[in-house]
Formats: sequence, C-alpha cells, structure tokens
Amino acid sequence: MLSDLHCQRLIDPDQSQQPVVYTAQPGSESNEKLELLKVIGGQHLDEAPAADHGA
Repeated sequence: MLSDLHCQRLIDPDQSQQPVVYTAQPGSESNEKLELLKVIGGQHLDEAPAADHGA
C-alpha cells in the first residue's frame, strides 16, 4: 500500500518549474518501490535497430 508515500511540491519564485519530491518512511513498502525507481528510472532504453528484411 502506498499510504505512507509523502509528496512535496516545490515552488519556484518565477513559476517556471514546480518540481515534485516523493519520500517514504524508511523500511516501508513505498520506500522499497522508490528505491527501485531510482535504479530503473535512470536507465536509458534505446530502440532496437529495425530488422533488414532482404531490402
């Protein structure tokens, strides 16, 4: 359950950006999921090259 997930929206004075920060209680299920996102969220997934079908 993600009921222990906390969200903060940071306000930029010129309003050009509004970053959102998510935090969770250490050891909680939500914290484990955020830790996983740190790993998989930073991966860059390239498209596979198109197959050459005898062209």
